[in-house]
Amino acid sequence: MALISLPRTRPAVADARRWLTDILTAWCVDRDQVDGAVLALSEVFTNAVLHAAGDGHSTLTAALWHGHLRITVSDPDPETRPAGGGDEEHGRGLLVVRAITMRHGTTRTATGKVVWFEQTVTMAYGCPDCGHLPGCGCDCCPYPLPAAAEAQLVGGAR
Repeated sequence: MALISLPRTRPAVADARRWLTDILTAWCVDRDQVDGAVLALSEVFTNAVLHAAGDGHSTLTAALWHGHLRITVSDPDPETRPAGGGDEEHGRGLLVVRAITMRHGTTRTATGKVVWFEQTVTMAYGCPDCGHLPGCGCDCCPYPLPAAAEAQLVGGAR
């Protein structure tokens, strides 16, 4: 699992995309699936930037287990808004997320909400001895985790 806290600003959306690309690449997720996850994250985090009340940060998490990827974005606004339609310039982000992910949803929290999505992913490779992801830290895995991603790991990468 990896996480990052980013300010809810337009420039931070690019930071979020780079962060997820780096993490999923370090975890050896197939490149096409990385692109889909990054697009979905971009849509969800952009919604938090544009629509969440007040200034502040959002926490983004990426969790990978048994071929399932779950991405979350927290924000302090408990409201969800329906997707726009017709000729509106904005409002289709969650329609994109729905189209490219296995499932998605919103969970209300005491401090706002968490928007999440899940995908099934294919690993490009894993440890030939145990099948763990590169950088998991077990004694038999020879693959180091890149330094940029290592600082953002939470709990372990198994």
